[in-house]
Amino acid sequence: MSTYDFILFTALIIVFYQDIKKRYLHLFTILYLLLSIVISNYFTFGYIVSMEIIFNLIYLTVLIGILFIYFKLRFKSWRLIDSGLGMGDVVFWVVISFYLNFTSFLIWFNLSLIVSLVIHFLLKNKLWYGSSKKIPLAGLQSMFLMFFILYKLW
Repeated sequence: MSTYDFILFTALIIVFYQDIKKRYLHLFTILYLLLSIVISNYFTFGYIVSMEIIFNLIYLTVLIGILFIYFKLRFKSWRLIDSGLGMGDVVFWVVISFYLNFTSFLIWFNLSLIVSLVIHFLLKNKLWYGSSKKIPLAGLQSMFLMFFILYKLW
């Protein structure tokens, strides 16, 4: 594991902790995560922006657009952000799209949503949930990303 991976892991641990404990992500946490990803990509690959990032962002845009349409049809409201999905979750996805290539992003994104849903149903009355009914999605996905990175490094 390189120094850059270690820095990224510390950022992901902070995301996990903040989302589990406070149900929000601080701006400095997001900026630290973005900076660690940009530095890691720059020193690992020698570049920052590529077509992979653009494909990841297009994928996210299509998914969020579908969610907006679903939310409008189901709840008769366009207020998806902060009522159905946290702004921190969306920003976390955008930041992570800078780290993974398109194939890895698709695999990570879909598997992490499934794992987060399973963890939510298993622990919704225990541990960190308490009275909150919100899913700490960015926190659970950051934990899954750590395992995903370790699997790729192995």
